[in-house]
Amino acid sequence: MKYFYLLFIVLFCLSGCGNKTSDNNSTETHSSDVKTETDELAVEAPVIVDIEEIKVGMENRYNFYYEKFQNSPRISDEDRLQLKIDSIKNESFSLKVETGEIVKGNRIYDGEAGKIETIFVIQKDHMITEYLISYDKNGNYVDFVRVGQVPAYYSCDVSSVIKGNKIKCRMFMDADEGYEESIEYHEYEISPQLKFIEITEK
Repeated sequence: MKYFYLLFIVLFCLSGCGNKTSDNNSTETHSSDVKTETDELAVEAPVIVDIEEIKVGMENRYNFYYEKFQNSPRISDEDRLQLKIDSIKNESFSLKVETGEIVKGNRIYDGEAGKIETIFVIQKDHMITEYLISYDKNGNYVDFVRVGQVPAYYSCDVSSVIKGNKIKCRMFMDADEGYEESIEYHEYEISPQLKFIEITEK
């Protein structure tokens, strides 16, 4: 009888150890699964836009940054299609394009997410406005933002600094018809999808 109890205790201990080993195996498998998910997330991390510092626009009344564009060739119908000008559905932009002429600028970003280019809209009163326009990797229009402006009569000028994935705009309003001189600052972030998202102060 004593041997029978001893045999029972030994079998009970072996059974408990077996369950423990099984639990450990289960835990190891789960840890492996978590690691795989993390690795997949790392592979799918979004592309980060990183542009070397560029200064555009009119920094002061005596800096005629856009003078050379007055006599530059205007875009052709083929360029207009390539730049997807008619895809930009924004009233203020459309009005400027309808009353002005367009000069193709520079490509400031070309990467996995797509590309960002500049265009200049030159109006009949010699005001020049510069825009950034972004496109996805398939060449489809994504977004636009005004980054520079040389006014005809110094009522409003705009200049910007583009660096990394940030755009910092400065807008100077001249005193006019009872309004006081003022300066406004706007900041935008270029998203991984190449959208220009205004950053609001908290």
